[in-house]
Amino acid sequence: MAALVKEIVADTQQACRFVPTAETVINIINAGGPIVGSSEAIANAICNSVGPPPVITAAGPPRLTATRNATPPTLIWGGKEVPIKGYYK
Repeated sequence: MAALVKEIVADTQQACRFVPTAETVINIINAGGPIVGSSEAIANAICNSVGPPPVITAAGPPRLTATRNATPPTLIWGGKEVPIKGYYK
């Protein structure tokens, strides 16, 4: 499973610059959704859930204004709601 998790993380980062946590990817796999397609299908679903990456300007990357208690985006996979945790790179 470790190889699949690494592949999904890499595919997600390549697709939208978002790096999901291993815990997030494992939770998606355990939710029992349509994994048969490919790791790219899961990566695209994650990217669609987190939205576009922040725009980096000449002033540098944007400051995050969310609080620690902010609700992470979620993905409905296999009929289950999975919180998406990670960061943009």
